[in-house]
Amino acid sequence: RNVVPSADTTGGTRVKLVILGTGVEKVVVSMVDPLLTTSGGDSQVLQELGRSFGTAPNGFFTNWMTDVIRVERFGADSSRIIDGLFEFEVYAPGAASLTFFAKLHDSETLVEITDAAVFGTAGSVTPKNGEPGWFVVRVY
Repeated sequence: RNVVPSADTTGGTRVKLVILGTGVEKVVVSMVDPLLTTSGGDSQVLQELGRSFGTAPNGFFTNWMTDVIRVERFGADSSRIIDGLFEFEVYAPGAASLTFFAKLHDSETLVEITDAAVFGTAGSVTPKNGEPGWFVVRVY
């Protein structure tokens, strides 16, 4: 359940899947550096994930501290599962705290995962006790 980048990126983003959710049989995790561009100058995130994320929203945040992490969950019949608790851990060396954003399915708006008005139940991002650089992310 550990997800690591394919490139040799010592100190780069690492993900551990903890709680997959009820009925989840398969999980696809894609990670792309939000600041990289292709040789043609296009956003690598746009090329790899079909979306761009730009700079951090609202001007209240630093630039991105981790790769863009896309998680897709599927049931035994390959149907997409979008509801229910999902928990993962992310390694972001040097970060004292993290704020995670989500782009909901067909939306282009970034939303903080702690926004209960959007998600019904607020998600959370907390430092993992005793493991510097690791954070626990819970999304409902």
